[in-house]
Amino acid sequence: MAAMKALIVGCGSMGLKHMASLESCDIEIVAAADPDFASVPPDIPKKYRDPLRAIAEYAKGNIVVIASPTEMHAEQTRAACEAGALGVYVEKPPAVTAEEWRPVVELAAAKNVRGCIGFNFRYHTVFRKLFAAPPDPQTVLVLSANDDVKAWPSYGPKSYTKDARSGGVLLTSLSHNIDMAIHLLGPVDKLSAAFGYDAQLTDADSQGVIVMLHRGGARSLSYVNWDRPPSAWASRLNAMSGAAVSLMDDQWATDRVQMHGRTMQAFLAYIETGDPGSLCLFADGLEVMRVIAAARRSWETRTGVDV
Repeated sequence: MAAMKALIVGCGSMGLKHMASLESCDIEIVAAADPDFASVPPDIPKKYRDPLRAIAEYAKGNIVVIASPTEMHAEQTRAACEAGALGVYVEKPPAVTAEEWRPVVELAAAKNVRGCIGFNFRYHTVFRKLFAAPPDPQTVLVLSANDDVKAWPSYGPKSYTKDARSGGVLLTSLSHNIDMAIHLLGPVDKLSAAFGYDAQLTDADSQGVIVMLHRGGARSLSYVNWDRPPSAWASRLNAMSGAAVSLMDDQWATDRVQMHGRTMQAFLAYIETGDPGSLCLFADGLEVMRVIAAARRSWETRTGVDV
């Protein structure tokens, strides 16, 4: 295979992280796009304000990395597939709704475009340790975090996290937990969810909890609150034993940085070999979006729901 080249769509904090990961793998960044033109690094050969124009002119035969706000993901991923991209890496979550994402999954399959979603906690060492042995029907996974959203590099008056439609804790943070739970325990059959709101932080939800029953009997509980002090715990319980790990421990201090690089390396290997490893593929992302839709229904109806 000829040397791969990449187009970056979105040059915020995540887009710049992906640029660094690609450059560390000797991938040439040939173009980048962001409506905030000043955010595009000056050494990029071709710079665009219009992401769709950049995709139309540079996607064919190249890798496209989409790190724009969530509400743009589905449209830009679809455009990259239609333009003949070699592969597409789209940030999580892949869309605002399952209905937006489903036709993109179908198009990518029809066009033979290899794609993945940036649910990079699949490459965090903690989860590999917790699930060195396969789960059984009595397994319970607990994922709990306080995340000080005001400390995020992207947080501010125009932050995507504050957007009432495509921001909030469910799409931005709990989507990670949902993906991990599905990845480790299998598809979700039923769930119950509740959300809280803090208008000083965001125009969307700022805390949430989801209890999920997985096919085969395992269960998971995910909780995220956008508040201080920062903390993150992952626990695995079953009838005979249990384990709890703080993701904030010093021994994991570099892991959240390294997992970005590991995910990108796995994506590049997937393009070359066809082996997806532990990546969240486009179809896997649709399962996450179906759970997100069910969580919204649960809170609207104040009842448990089928997924």
